[in-house]
Amino acid sequence: MTILLFKRFVSCGFLLSAVMLFAAEADYAKDAASTQMSAADVLFLTDGVDGIGQSGVPGPLCVFGRNAAAVIAGKEGNTSGPLVAAAKYKDGRVVAFGHDGYLSKTALSQFGGQTLLKNILRWLAQNKNDVRIAVIGNPAFAEYIKELGYSVQPVNRLTDIKDNAQIIVLDGSRITEQQVSELEKFITNGGGVLTASLGWGWLQVSGKTDLQTEHGGNLLLAPLGIVWADGSFTAPAQKDGKNFFPVSKPETLQYLNVSTAVQVLQDSEKKNSPLPKNDAAQITATLVRGIQSIPETQSEIFVPLRPLTQRTVVPSPENKIKWETMPLDALAVSLQTEQYLKKQDGTGKHKIPAANPLLAAAESFPGAVPKDAKTLNKTFQIDTSVPDWRSLGLYAPPGQTITVKIPKELITPRNRRYLGVRIGCHSDTIWHLNEWDRYPEITLTVPLQTEETKIVNPFGGLVYITVPRNYDKRTIFVEVSGAVESPYFVLGKTSVEEWKENIRDTPAPWGELASDKLVLSVPSRYLRTLDDPDKVMEFWNEVLDWDADLCGQPKERVRPERITCDRQISAGYMHSGYPVMTWMDVEPYFLSLKDNPNKGWGFFHEFGHNHQASDWTFDGTGEVTVNLFALYVFEKIFNLKPAQAQEKALGSGHSPTARKAKREKYFADGSPFEKWKSDPFLALIMYTDLQEKFGWEPFKNVFREYRQLKPEERPKTDDDKRGQWLMRMSQEVKHNLSGYFDRWGVPVPQWAKDAVKDLPEWNPY
Repeated sequence: MTILLFKRFVSCGFLLSAVMLFAAEADYAKDAASTQMSAADVLFLTDGVDGIGQSGVPGPLCVFGRNAAAVIAGKEGNTSGPLVAAAKYKDGRVVAFGHDGYLSKTALSQFGGQTLLKNILRWLAQNKNDVRIAVIGNPAFAEYIKELGYSVQPVNRLTDIKDNAQIIVLDGSRITEQQVSELEKFITNGGGVLTASLGWGWLQVSGKTDLQTEHGGNLLLAPLGIVWADGSFTAPAQKDGKNFFPVSKPETLQYLNVSTAVQVLQDSEKKNSPLPKNDAAQITATLVRGIQSIPETQSEIFVPLRPLTQRTVVPSPENKIKWETMPLDALAVSLQTEQYLKKQDGTGKHKIPAANPLLAAAESFPGAVPKDAKTLNKTFQIDTSVPDWRSLGLYAPPGQTITVKIPKELITPRNRRYLGVRIGCHSDTIWHLNEWDRYPEITLTVPLQTEETKIVNPFGGLVYITVPRNYDKRTIFVEVSGAVESPYFVLGKTSVEEWKENIRDTPAPWGELASDKLVLSVPSRYLRTLDDPDKVMEFWNEVLDWDADLCGQPKERVRPERITCDRQISAGYMHSGYPVMTWMDVEPYFLSLKDNPNKGWGFFHEFGHNHQASDWTFDGTGEVTVNLFALYVFEKIFNLKPAQAQEKALGSGHSPTARKAKREKYFADGSPFEKWKSDPFLALIMYTDLQEKFGWEPFKNVFREYRQLKPEERPKTDDDKRGQWLMRMSQEVKHNLSGYFDRWGVPVPQWAKDAVKDLPEWNPY
């Protein structure tokens, strides 16, 4: 069968691709694999498989070994990344998935998943009969494999495995550093491993920050030429109404291996033969992921490219770095970012660069510090009951080292977390975008694990002390030297006179306006002529107080929200989070929204996301219930009714007349729920009609109800969310809203309708 599959591959005209993908040689590779990974191996694994379904939000693997290959790809915009990968190592084999949910019947019973699983097990067993499989910590998946006719032993720990298992199935995120050598020995001696993990998910929940050195699965698989990477696949195909990752044609897989991508780009430059745009974009995507993901011990893979990327690059909106036409510029930027930003972690493993890096791009963005600006040595008193970024009113000059000193007793971590120092407020990373207006990562955070920590950011930036959540509540003293003063106004602490006379003209290119509810990070050029920072922050305090009022949370916040503008952000025109991120064109409106209400919708929308609760936000309403906050703020601050606010902020297409026409057309079409879910401003009409009839109080009271629910009372499914929303809102307005929900085509379970059947009905249509 293997020979036939290989002939099939060649007969399609893909011999060159096969050789490039599966037999790429690299000087850095020193493994002693006895058998080369071949095109036939991948075709064997995908034989009879048209694709697999989506499990959660899967992320990419990084494939870089000569004996490793992508098996199934996921789309990332116009490029692809490995979703499933396989490798041979000495006498053994490994297959890895880009989401731990794939180790389940639910995920692999969709589309061709079951066939793929059977192929994987057969391939891992190297066609041996009577295969013995051990499944660690996943009894449900063990039962599923058993249903497929295999001999399976479910175990809780690696040490529990008996009877000389030939295949081990386990979650890559749960592999410990102590287990790596044992598993490597198992593979070396001919064993097979099936594993899965999720890079971005591990970063979110593990409390760790380095996939390269702290993820146990990566410690195991890196010598095989595979690691889990950060990022996610956001554009799967559709099949039968479900998300679907199709099996790729061989020519689309060839550039997903970093070794191949290095060789092809090097050959292209030697021959002075530019690559086709699509190939260049894919090769760049693969190499950028490799630069981010491949452990430093194996980074020799990039040695051939370094002479080609010794160049000065200054990206800007006018001179974007485009992957499809400027791969070497993109790689130069990526390698410099990796060299100067990724190698400082404060643990002693990575040191600051021997020579202070100074990149020409820093002057373009975020900006230079005047050469005659004086650096300071200041001690700050910090209350650790307020977590996250703590502003200091300091700015680190680009490429210059700053020093942070803390008392010895603070070196010990609290709840496994350290205090830290951050340089830069522009925390969005844009590695995943295929055009860059700036370097893909320009901020840096280092844990404070010694009494004295030195840190340098080639881009410079505002300086913060970072305080972990759940840190001991105490007052600490931190000394910072080497930074310059930045414009920094704190409502209630800084006088307006002091601001005008001294602070706003301090030399840093960025500054901040702060209160106990919000911090605005703004280019200093807008602050130097600002006469009323107190009025600006009082306005923003009012905005956030009304947000808190609507959702039922205390007005006193655990820590201030933040807004930061950036030359390029990771997604959208704005996005929520900490900080709320915007593009540079909205900077002036930070300071004058009181006089420009029509410019406020985006800000109020994003803060709505920060106050949204999943309990009352079901599928299709993520971009709907958020706008209740925008409407509420418009009404309370600008004295505009919700009907007026939409038109004022969004234009005539959102006037009462336009909304009425939209509603009537939707009803005439039969109220299709899928249409309702796909059109946020159509769905919003259902909420605003309810608000216009009953006012804001029912919403406020119901939101407070949800905040007080016990864990067992909270909705567990989307059906539960719709049911509880109907029931609680009906009880609050003292009317049965079942007919109203039916008219809008929003399905609710019968138990919810039964709970409100004795209330008088209300349906204005």
